[in-house]
Amino acid sequence: MTLRIEIPGLPPRECSPNARVHWKVRSLTAQEYKEVVTMLGNVERHRMHWTAPDKAKVHVVFVLPDKRRRDRDNLIARAKPLIDALGLFREVRNKRGKVISAYGADIIIDDSPEYAEITYELRYEKGQSMTIVEVTPAYEPKTPLGKDLLRLRNKAIAGGMELLSEDEIGREHERDTSTVHC
Repeated sequence: MTLRIEIPGLPPRECSPNARVHWKVRSLTAQEYKEVVTMLGNVERHRMHWTAPDKAKVHVVFVLPDKRRRDRDNLIARAKPLIDALGLFREVRNKRGKVISAYGADIIIDDSPEYAEITYELRYEKGQSMTIVEVTPAYEPKTPLGKDLLRLRNKAIAGGMELLSEDEIGREHERDTSTVHC
């Protein structure tokens, strides 16, 4: 199962660490971009009944309208607010406790290597300018039965069902193997 988000345009230039803009402009632009990505991500997450996997593969494709040379590293740096918006929901508060920003689509747990393997690609399509994000669980079942079981598991978790912890599974296993069946 792959979750796909198409974001019009490339990440804003103002989000680049090399941009010659005032810090407040950079901050507000990043905040707005995070909110847009959060909205688009939430639409897809709800449509697919997506639950953030323990570990995910995130593939970001920058679709460029022409073959002009681009600084790949700068595009990746500009995408930082995008990656932040894929994570768990967060509220940013000012010193008085007022919420000044809220973002996070709950698509991945975190953008650290422990939880997400992130790759980037540049693609040229004449006249097109967009950013495509594809997220897949790091584990994907190969058989139809495995895919159905994973879908049911994710649906149960999304519905609020709590799964057994590893300790509880161990106790269940010990109990099942210790009983004698005749």
